[in-house]
Amino acid sequence: MTMTTNLLTKDNVQYSCTLPLSGQEIFMRNITYSAARATLASVMDQTIQDCTPILITRQNGEDCVLMSSKEYSSLMETAYLMRSPANAEHLLKSLAQASAKALEKKVLDE
Repeated sequence: MTMTTNLLTKDNVQYSCTLPLSGQEIFMRNITYSAARATLASVMDQTIQDCTPILITRQNGEDCVLMSSKEYSSLMETAYLMRSPANAEHLLKSLAQASAKALEKKVLDE
């Protein structure tokens, strides 16, 4: 998958804008390695509180993403469920029905 990253600044906070092949825009907070190291506890707290990953950039190395373990587990579960084309199709169809509020109510026998 090819991605392009642009840097945006809003309220003196730098964000990266990732544009996957799907065309969907994803905004992620961006912080330097030095700034993350100096304020690691608060960076971790913000990541958990906001439920959003933070891109940690380095001058002489590959960038890294910090995310909460809860968000990581959710991402891994989604990736696992989407590996099967049949399951992915079923899940996407269900999501479309839920978005269109075209769900069918079923009553379970007690």
